[in-house]
Formats: sequence, structure tokens, C-alpha cells
Amino acid sequence: MKSQHWSDQENQEFAKLVELHSKDFKRISEILLKRSYSQVKSHYYNRVKQSSSVSSSISDSV
Repeated sequence: MKSQHWSDQENQEFAKLVELHSKDFKRISEILLKRSYSQVKSHYYNRVKQSSSVSSSISDSV
């Protein structure tokens, strides 16, 4: 079974892989052996959503 919680190390590696492979979730999941295609894709979009909500709240407070 694939792990649910993303460690700090996995998040760092994930960020580097996204820089290299963009949205090639299949390739990223092949490199991150503990993560499935679905987990990688979901994690990507959750981070994008989280990032945009942080940006939005920062611009709202300015």
C-alpha cells in the first residue's frame, strides 16, 4: 500500500521533479516509487490550490 503522508524529503524531491518534468505525473510517480500516479497528480493540484490561496490572502492584506 502506498503511503498517504508526504514527508518533507518527499515534498522537496517532488518540487524538483515538477521543475524537471512539469505535469508528467506518470514519470514523477515512476521516480517516487512510494507514490502512485493518482497521489502525485492530487498532490500537485493540492499544492497549486494551497499556493494560490496563500497568494490571494497576501494580496488581500496589502
